[in-house]
Amino acid sequence: MNWQTAAMVTPLVFLAYQLLIDFVPMAPWNDTSTRTNKERIGELVFNYTPLLLIAFGFSQTSRTGWLISVIGATLYFVGHLNAWWRPYFFGANEKEMADYKKHFSRTLKFLPTRGENNPIPDAEHVVIGIICIAMVVTAWLAYMG
Repeated sequence: MNWQTAAMVTPLVFLAYQLLIDFVPMAPWNDTSTRTNKERIGELVFNYTPLLLIAFGFSQTSRTGWLISVIGATLYFVGHLNAWWRPYFFGANEKEMADYKKHFSRTLKFLPTRGENNPIPDAEHVVIGIICIAMVVTAWLAYMG
């Protein structure tokens, strides 16, 4: 498999995992019971659509499409860092803590506690982080290769 193919497939694997954890109850791995329809629409727009666009960009022969996909993958990774790892290491605000308690208080966690306002990334989001890193790395290797 070449890097272009890997860069196209990785966001699709990511999307499949997102769909699985968002719609298939697998407690304590995830908690699908806390999502409203409005939140699911937001997830559709902000989580799924970019992954499809990143994969589509690498399906093209245009280096411009690849560059847009590299930027998209990198921004997606930055968003993941901001949503999960910034609060874990540096603390979360009240809204972030309320969202965390509502959606992730009953999910599996294995990382150590850091503080009262430092939400622990749950296992499902640690896996997302790993897939996200793979997506960014394959995107950059495809673009640079």
